[in-house]
Amino acid sequence: MVGAGDGAIERAQEVLNASGLVLFPTETYYGIAARPDRSEALGRLTSLKSRGDSLPTIAADVDEAHLWVDLPPTLARLAEEFWPGPLTLVAKPKREVDPAILGGRDTVAIRVPGHTLARRLAKAGGGVITSTSANPRGQLPPNHPSGIATSVLAAVDLVIDGGTTPGEAPSTLVGWADGQLHVYRAGAIGVRALELTLNRARS
Repeated sequence: MVGAGDGAIERAQEVLNASGLVLFPTETYYGIAARPDRSEALGRLTSLKSRGDSLPTIAADVDEAHLWVDLPPTLARLAEEFWPGPLTLVAKPKREVDPAILGGRDTVAIRVPGHTLARRLAKAGGGVITSTSANPRGQLPPNHPSGIATSVLAAVDLVIDGGTTPGEAPSTLVGWADGQLHVYRAGAIGVRALELTLNRARS
């Protein structure tokens, strides 16, 4: 375990490049990072999470996100308003993506986090990294290293201790399909705030 300073990003970069897993703080809960171009790391992550679902990702900045996904105008407007922040957008990838990221779908879930360290970590990991919650299936995600399950600690290669994160609601998850906005998961950003942003854009 390393502190948020102490060369944490440099150490994390070494771990990610070597197909390792890094546990790190975000503006909601702790997440687990892997490089999306390291199949071995993604396999370890899906095994840890016991899931065949898609793996959410975070980008270092808006430009990196646009390199990864094709955001339709509506989602691009929401990104402009709420990134960096707890809003995850579901969109078609612009490049070939590991099947573990897709989880049988043809879309990628991505956001630019409001946590500076998380963005720096994404940059160190090549611009985009995974950011799935650091909890076993069926358990609550931790907002402090002391709450991380033993099985998770044993599976990751590095823990960055950023103290207590805000916790509370997860990121809001939305996408655009069939000409309308779809809210797949309610979260930190309310649906009303999304609607107001889009209404202003139309006026």
